[in-house]
Amino acid sequence: MANQHASPTLAIQKYCHLRKTSVREDLPLMSKLIEPRLAPPGAGLPAVELFIGRQLFVFKRLFGSRESFAAMFEQERATIRHLVNACGESRRAERVLIRRLRGLEDSSRFWSVWMTLDHLRITNSVFAMVITSLARGKVPQRKASTADVKPDPNVTAAMERAYEDSCDQLIAKIAALPDLKETVRYAHPWFGPLDAYGWQVLSATHMAIHRAQIERIIAGLKK
Repeated sequence: MANQHASPTLAIQKYCHLRKTSVREDLPLMSKLIEPRLAPPGAGLPAVELFIGRQLFVFKRLFGSRESFAAMFEQERATIRHLVNACGESRRAERVLIRRLRGLEDSSRFWSVWMTLDHLRITNSVFAMVITSLARGKVPQRKASTADVKPDPNVTAAMERAYEDSCDQLIAKIAALPDLKETVRYAHPWFGPLDAYGWQVLSATHMAIHRAQIERIIAGLKK
């Protein structure tokens, strides 16, 4: 009889244990009852990955051009727009735990499509400010931090227009500058001191990473 009285509690404990151990990646938020344990914002990338990423970034800067990275940014923007349009609006707020992409912090693995656009809106504004300042010979005073550009989990459909506006503003501000290769530099937390051109390269590369993230989120929504 004692075992029969204890069985409901044991059953609940077993159920909770099974839920905790059965959370799969690339599944929408409604498939999970618990928040995944991720590294804190700003934790950065694994050391080996960061080392390789820095070397590749130097290579891209040397063999690319202002025009090629402007074209890359536009292409990634167009692809992101196509991906978002192909995803039902009712699903764009659903968070999905994806496998980590190279160049993506662990804390950024549990986002929705709209959260990713919100992050891009924030970073595009930062890129525009930094590039404009450096091209004019001024170094921003505040230290750059990846933890400061995380999105709002409660973002709404209004984010789509705000994101597009941020793309327009970044493109326009870069186009208005006569020269991006100035002597003044501003440090990125992963890639070190960069001139205005380096930050433009970063802006296009950053769009590519989060375009791939949106692809994985949408693939997870279909499972």
